[in-house]
Amino acid sequence: MTAFSAFVDLASNAAFAVDANLRIVACNARLSSLLGYAREEAVGCACYEVLQATLPNGEPLCSPACEGRYCFEHHAPFAVQECSLRRRDGGWLEVAISTLVAPASPDRSASDAAAIIFLHRRGEKARDADADGKLRVCTLGSFGLSRPATIPLSLT
Repeated sequence: MTAFSAFVDLASNAAFAVDANLRIVACNARLSSLLGYAREEAVGCACYEVLQATLPNGEPLCSPACEGRYCFEHHAPFAVQECSLRRRDGGWLEVAISTLVAPASPDRSASDAAAIIFLHRRGEKARDADADGKLRVCTLGSFGLSRPATIPLSLT
């Protein structure tokens, strides 16, 4: 598992990472709960076989040559506001999809995570990421932060 795909377990939503061939290389417990697949069942499978997503008009969203794959190969974001996923038990689930695409790197192999896909259950209230109200920032590199002088900064 690469450092990039390790972010899957930190996600507050159901999430999984795919490689360049759309094979699931990591998934979190929320994904397992949402879709009914054990991690061991999902990892190694093609995401289009697990999700079996369709658009509201019934058109298939997931396939070996889907739009998501094109976006991941070109390091572009991919999102779907409304689609249905097939659960392991055969039931359907309404979700929105968002992604975090891995930055281009000459050192990345085909088995490294190309993107992390987040599933947001439609109609579900956003869960509080942290009850203590502190902002936590994790980065894949350096970053800058600016704030007005009137807002105190406390680094703990």
